[in-house]
Amino acid sequence: MNWITHSIRNKLLLVSASGTLLLLIASQFNFWLMLLVGVLSFFLTFWAVTKNVYNPAHQLILDYGRLAQGNFTTPITLLNSGGIGKIAASAELTRTNLGAIFHKLNELATEVSNSARNLSSTAQQVVSASIQQSESTASTSAAVEQMAVSIASVAENTTA
Repeated sequence: MNWITHSIRNKLLLVSASGTLLLLIASQFNFWLMLLVGVLSFFLTFWAVTKNVYNPAHQLILDYGRLAQGNFTTPITLLNSGGIGKIAASAELTRTNLGAIFHKLNELATEVSNSARNLSSTAQQVVSASIQQSESTASTSAAVEQMAVSIASVAENTTA
């Protein structure tokens, strides 16, 4: 009976085959019994399709909608182990992997941001040091110029 639980097709096949068999048996007895069995078969098939196809597909659509909105924290719901369940399991794996990638990207973006702040701070220190160097060079230049004037004055006074 394991083949029934793993495939929606097998479940539907079992329901429709049993409904057909019951209809054939009921057709041998009475029209009303055949009608009752037909209605019961219809509702049993409707229930099987709703439970095994519609509900898992609808849940998967909702889960994919959350993924499309960027929510990678809520797991994908696995409602059955059939075809839609395999798609849901694949979607869960995708959600997990994409969540890990986005987490890593977020960490790397934070590192880049911190490095940019450090680089900006270092650049400001270089600018400040350059300004101080320029001011020191200007002071030294003024002192050398005064010294040159003084030396020229001393030289003029010594030759006179």
